[in-house]
Formats: sequence, structure tokens, C-alpha cells
Amino acid sequence: MVNKRLQQRRLKINSPKMHGAPTVNVISGPDGAGQTDVETAPYFSLKVDTTARAAATEIILLDAEQGYQLHNNKLNPVDVVIEGLTDNYQFLLNDLAHIAAVIDIVKVTVSDKAKALAQYARKIEIYDSVRGSGSHKVKTIHPEMGVHEGQQLIEINTFPFNAKLTGRSAIVYVQEPGIIMTWGFYQKAELGRKA
Repeated sequence: MVNKRLQQRRLKINSPKMHGAPTVNVISGPDGAGQTDVETAPYFSLKVDTTARAAATEIILLDAEQGYQLHNNKLNPVDVVIEGLTDNYQFLLNDLAHIAAVIDIVKVTVSDKAKALAQYARKIEIYDSVRGSGSHKVKTIHPEMGVHEGQQLIEINTFPFNAKLTGRSAIVYVQEPGIIMTWGFYQKAELGRKA
């Protein structure tokens, strides 16, 4: 009898219908087929413009709560332009601050074909900031691993990303000077969006 009551209590506590319970909205295809009844997006994109720069530049992307920037006293230079393509970049930051994204694939396009391989050879690091602990590296990604010898369009690279991005996450990498780099994020799921 006691075990049955405990099981009933656990079921109520772990109920997905509980007010304020986090949601996981899975995205199953580019056309949105199979989505839940909560509107989610399978894709978002942005571009980073360093055409005004004469040297390679460290870029900080999607640091919605600015944890990485504040902990490390770093900002993007004023002559680097970051623009959202699917949505305004500020909206992407605001939304990411509340709803986490699980990204499985990233596609990048480099505007200058001659600089593409040098750009892909640069690592991409994901940092997470934690209250009281500063920033720590979560993952290092090597985009060049997405390029193969038979590839015709060297300026386009698609590679596995497999990371959860939250408001505390920052993507940090070095971008070649004089290029525009377009990022396409293929979103596998959203975490935390309320119906």
C-alpha cells in the first residue's frame, strides 16, 4: 500500500502536464513534418562579416546572456557585422536566452573560395558560463572534418555539430579577414518552450 502511494506521488511530480514543466519539442524534418503542436523551427541562420578587417579576428556568437564576454572581458570588434538572416540577430539572442536549441548539423559558406580551406582549418569552441564558476569549454569542433577530396563547392561545408546551445552558451572561433561567413544551424529540438 505504501509503495503504491509513493508511485502515485512520483507520477504526479514527474507529470509533463505540470505547470512550468520544461518541454522538449523534437523537429523531424526540413518541412516540419512530425512536429509537436508547439511551433518550433528546424533551421536558423546568420552571417558574420569581417570584410573590414585586415587580420584574422576572434568572433563570439550566440552568447545571449553575455557570460563568456563578461567573464573573459572580450567583445566582438565594432567593425565586425553579425546579422541574422532568418530572424533579426537580437531576436535570435533573446529567444536563445529562454529556449535552448539542440543543433545536430551546421552548414557554413565562405564568400571567398580561396580562403575557405584556411577558415575550415580553424577550430570552433563552445563555452558554457556558470554562475560562480566563470566560463568553461564544453566542446571543440573541427569543421575541416566535413570537407572531402571530391567536394566540388569548396566554399560550402556541412559538418556535425551535436551540441545544446542555451543562453549561457557561446560559440567562439577565429574568422579569416575579408570574408563573409554564413552559418546555417539545423535544429534537432528545442528545450523549454511553453505551449
